[in-house]
Amino acid sequence: MWFMARRVFATSRKTGVSYYRFLTESDGAQLAGIARLVDEDRIKPVIDQVFPFESLPAAFAHLGTGRAKGKVVLSMT
Repeated sequence: MWFMARRVFATSRKTGVSYYRFLTESDGAQLAGIARLVDEDRIKPVIDQVFPFESLPAAFAHLGTGRAKGKVVLSMT
């Protein structure tokens, strides 16, 4: 993983910024707990834009611009 992020690490060193990369593993119980917190309005996800599933390429293009300010969501309905 370090090799893939080497440019980011190098840039962070040059600019004096701390950069940390970590991996997570999904856990059903944790995800259920997070869903409960969202349902109770205790946490609120920031949603940038919702795309219909058929517009998947447009959603990826939007992500590729680097301008998304929150989650980009695909709607299955």
